[in-house]
Amino acid sequence: MLAIKGLSLFLVKGSYISYHSLNYVLADYLEEYKYLIFLRDFIEIDIIKTNPRHLTKSYLFPEIEPFLLPYYEKTKQLNSTSL
Repeated sequence: MLAIKGLSLFLVKGSYISYHSLNYVLADYLEEYKYLIFLRDFIEIDIIKTNPRHLTKSYLFPEIEPFLLPYYEKTKQLNSTSL
């Protein structure tokens, strides 16, 4: 498992998903498609869990992406305009 805490995976400009949330996303994906997943898909998911940066390069990304949407978080603007 990942021992990395507080790191993020940026997938969409201005949005990110934490590595911690990625585990929930993958669990949701596995639960939804548990009867349609092949052994190579389980191996690919293990690769993603080991190296989360592989997610966007994975052939499973189009299938996993809808499960990411509820977990996206917006980055905070560091430079706010003051009146």
